[in-house]
Amino acid sequence: MAAASCAVATPLAAQEANLWLGGTYAHYADSVDGWAGSIGGRLGARSNTFWGSLDAYFSRFTSGPWVVDVQGGLGVMGMLSRQLAGGARAQGYSFYVEDGSWSGAGSVAPVLVTSLGRWIASAEIGVGGVRRLDETSDLTFSGALRTTRALGTWNVDLMLGGVSAGDTAFADATLSVEYRTRALGIGALVGARAGDLNDDPVWLQGFLEWWLAPPLLLEARAGTYPEDITGFASGFFARLGIRVGLVRPSRAPQPAAAPGPLIEPLADGRTRIVFAVPGAAMVEIAGEWNAWTPTRLAPLGGGMWEATLPPGPRAYRFSLIVDGDEWIVPEGVPALPDDFGGEVGLLLIP
Repeated sequence: MAAASCAVATPLAAQEANLWLGGTYAHYADSVDGWAGSIGGRLGARSNTFWGSLDAYFSRFTSGPWVVDVQGGLGVMGMLSRQLAGGARAQGYSFYVEDGSWSGAGSVAPVLVTSLGRWIASAEIGVGGVRRLDETSDLTFSGALRTTRALGTWNVDLMLGGVSAGDTAFADATLSVEYRTRALGIGALVGARAGDLNDDPVWLQGFLEWWLAPPLLLEARAGTYPEDITGFASGFFARLGIRVGLVRPSRAPQPAAAPGPLIEPLADGRTRIVFAVPGAAMVEIAGEWNAWTPTRLAPLGGGMWEATLPPGPRAYRFSLIVDGDEWIVPEGVPALPDDFGGEVGLLLIP
């Protein structure tokens, strides 16, 4: 019953803290089944080479018990070549029920990310451990292949993965589609499982996020979920609440009346782009084509800065970094919401 998303930004522009208040329906175990009032929050921080997040929620069920749900992750990433990035990721989650029962799982995995034309693909192989509700434990071995493509305000994600722990082994496939604008996010996911823990081999989920007014976000999620390796049965969940942003990204003031970028296709398939950023001593660009690693632009004088993009997709999410710390969306470029209540630019190449 968890979903995660990842974006990369600078430490200054990517600190997140928010509070969540709402109601949840879920089936955690035989003793935890029904509606609950919930309170929780999220802390997060990201730079161009590091990300970390921690989510914690307390839920009091109408059936009597309370449950604490904690999940988090850490990751590092760096460029290995022009088209390849590598790093490592650690993630885990745990549930604790009032009657004293608890379960959890975690893993550590090296990760490789590459650009495949219009798609961004990643691969990882991980090792970790699981502690089940019946108090048994095992080492876990996992692997995953994932590919993502951004189509303007649309995003498509396909994941194939497998897990082995003791006598249990299964493989999952998920396909998700998201649509996001400045104020609205809508998405759906379908998943299928083969192997063990497949009493309900197909599951469906959906979400709606609506920015009522910064920093208030209405969040609704519902769907089914498969059996969990820690011992929770499959079932249905629904969640509705308000997320209140306690820390919002800082944004540099954008130059007044700045023109849109000059975009010039080159003969070798690359693209030359010139941005207007008056008054900057240094400008860098980071986006989906370079795994969000800042790359310096060449100064042309008069507040103009030049970048050359490699051959690839015709639509990229990106940001400009001014003087090493402030991330901005330049004038004349469509803006999309990021994962921290701020914005990234959408670069459309004709």
